[in-house]
Amino acid sequence: MRQRVTISYSIELDKLSNEVERLLESAFKNATNLQGLCLVPPEALSTTTLDKINDIKNCLVSLDAQLSDVDLIVRGYLNHISQAKRTDDDPLTKLEDLKQKLEDLNIDRSNESIIQNPTER
Repeated sequence: MRQRVTISYSIELDKLSNEVERLLESAFKNATNLQGLCLVPPEALSTTTLDKINDIKNCLVSLDAQLSDVDLIVRGYLNHISQAKRTDDDPLTKLEDLKQKLEDLNIDRSNESIIQNPTER
């Protein structure tokens, strides 16, 4: 049986759809290869049948792993979008953003007054 290793890499959000499509195309190619393996051998009671069964099982394991990878990526993306939307809709977050903007505005105004009236401190 083939060994698999888990890797992690980052990708720009706008390229994620293309990456998922690439992974799906690879999985679908594997599924097409599986279809080619599903032919009954001339003699069913033979080592050829056992070899074919083993090949089919390996192909299924590989296909399952590929689809699981895509599943995790899509779920992660949907979770990211959901959390970003929740953060945007969260009144507390909006209030904190407004508070920060007011503080920034006050700092900017106090800097302006220092620049305009450097002797008044």
